[in-house]
Amino acid sequence: MGMAIVSPSVVAPLRIFYSLVGLSFFVPVVAGLYRGRGGAPEVFTSIAAGIATDLTVRLVTEDGAGFGVVTPNLAVLIAAGAGFMCVAIARSLRSRAPAAKTDETL
Repeated sequence: MGMAIVSPSVVAPLRIFYSLVGLSFFVPVVAGLYRGRGGAPEVFTSIAAGIATDLTVRLVTEDGAGFGVVTPNLAVLIAAGAGFMCVAIARSLRSRAPAAKTDETL
């Protein structure tokens, strides 16, 4: 609400909103369809990484333009994909790890 009041036009807040929604949800949907085993942790991490990256790039750079060829939208895709893959790899390694021996198994 505050952004709509401060913004000089309606286009800027809408552009940011659709960037956040479209790009942050794009990676989990496509990766989930491709990989087939993407769970809630991967999806939540991907969305959180995308939103945090988008807000950071827009606040840190001048006029929210990004860093050279890395626009905020590209940064969101990279961060969301990296977040999804990091959690997916960590979960797959964790599931392959041998079970710890307990007193009952000794």
